[in-house]
Amino acid sequence: MTTRSAAPNAPVATPPVAMPDAAAAPVIEVRHQHRMSPRETWRLCIRSVKHRLFRSALTLAVVVLAVAFFEYLLASSFCERAVAGAVAARDAEARASERLLARIVSPATEAVCAERLAEADAAAAAGDSRQLAECAAVSALPQERIAELARQSTQFRTYSAWFAEMPVGKRLVLAGKRTGRDALRFVAADHEALRANLGMMLDLRVPGGADALESFLDSMPGWETALADFAKRWNRAVAAAAQSANAAVAQCRESGRASAPATLERWLAAPSSPPSPSIAPPSPSIAPPSPSI
Repeated sequence: MTTRSAAPNAPVATPPVAMPDAAAAPVIEVRHQHRMSPRETWRLCIRSVKHRLFRSALTLAVVVLAVAFFEYLLASSFCERAVAGAVAARDAEARASERLLARIVSPATEAVCAERLAEADAAAAAGDSRQLAECAAVSALPQERIAELARQSTQFRTYSAWFAEMPVGKRLVLAGKRTGRDALRFVAADHEALRANLGMMLDLRVPGGADALESFLDSMPGWETALADFAKRWNRAVAAAAQSANAAVAQCRESGRASAPATLERWLAAPSSPPSPSIAPPSPSIAPPSPSI
């Protein structure tokens, strides 16, 4: 007797699945729930803590330590900022005369002049235009020209800080290993390459926008020329003031020497050897009283 096997690709018949009747499905009845009172809730919490005492203590310790750590960070940050602000204010007040003297008698480089102009622009934005007036008076330039030069100096400081704080990889793509004014000069030479590189760096935000950066780069050669002229004028005025001050000091010294007495002349001749006191202290000459019987 021979048996015939089913074809390998023949469909297999599946028995029909009986669907449950909706009427025969069990009905879930939601009864009235018991509302726990605050006393019962408290007892349940205490019972749970007692049942898992170690885990509850560990959780409480972690929460307390985390809150204490964040409170310490917050308090130390507030204290550091308050102390730093107070120290900076007192240091600026203590060194005001020193900075003023250095500003008057010391020659300034172009970088120092750019920083001073940027500070003057920030003060003018806050409502104090005395520094702009000072720069205009010293350099003998119109205050409107000084205000424009100060605004461009502020832009230069902003973009220089932007390049300095930029990630190294992106700065290498934009300007290589250049920094400061050299980096701005390099990117100013090819606006198309700058625009293409900035288009690839979607997360890099340009201060004021790419159009403002390109506008400053176009005006940068004129700003450098004007800054060099301002530095020359400033140093020329400083040299003239120092020469006048030296002449006035020499005149005062000569007039003082002519009217000074002989003792003052000797003191001026040898100021490092003051006269030593020659008065000896009196010796005790009081004898003790003799005893009387």
